[in-house]
Amino acid sequence: MDLKGEAIRSPSPSVWKNILIAGTHIQELGVDFKESFIIKVNKRSQLSFWDSKWLINGKLKTKFPRLFLLDSDKDARIVDRVHESDSGITVTSCWSRQPSGRTLGELSELQQHVSGYCFEETGHDTCSWALSHNGIFTLRSLSLILDDLSIANTYVEETMCNNLVPKKVEIFVWRLCKKRLPVKTELDKRGIDLHSVRYLLCDDDLETVEHSFIFCKCAMEVW
Repeated sequence: MDLKGEAIRSPSPSVWKNILIAGTHIQELGVDFKESFIIKVNKRSQLSFWDSKWLINGKLKTKFPRLFLLDSDKDARIVDRVHESDSGITVTSCWSRQPSGRTLGELSELQQHVSGYCFEETGHDTCSWALSHNGIFTLRSLSLILDDLSIANTYVEETMCNNLVPKKVEIFVWRLCKKRLPVKTELDKRGIDLHSVRYLLCDDDLETVEHSFIFCKCAMEVW
């Protein structure tokens, strides 16, 4: 996944561009979003053998540079290089010359990785998310990770964690005490033009943090 590729640089709006931009923002928050998706391929995969991140944590051409230079077809797909026989799964290639010396060591290591790889049996490539226990990406699981980071990045005495209180409640109370909630009076202070700053729920006073959560007759009924 290229978070800084042509999709982001393109001036045309698109759903994929928005996803990539969101992924970049998540990276900046400290979540390794770009590397969190793991591709699991099948033996007939059309992905690039050398240029895709499928076998190890990185591209094979970077891990095995000498072998990559010897391959006469550097754009070969996985289906072109992975061969299954009665003796097991092996790597086949059209070398420009026979590997020798250190290149033989790279070939032996590559063969071990390929023969030990659990290929997808469904007939098509799949993708899993490394940051969840079941490999399934959901917005809720990502939200929980970002919540944990928010607590850690804004940690002060007022936000000391209480295991009995949900993290979102802790953050909300901290924002409430600091008057960092988007009530109308706070928005007005920041130059946002509003039709009225009165509290619509009861219309008894201005919409302040104190009135909204403490002094309003509706809030008093809750307390």
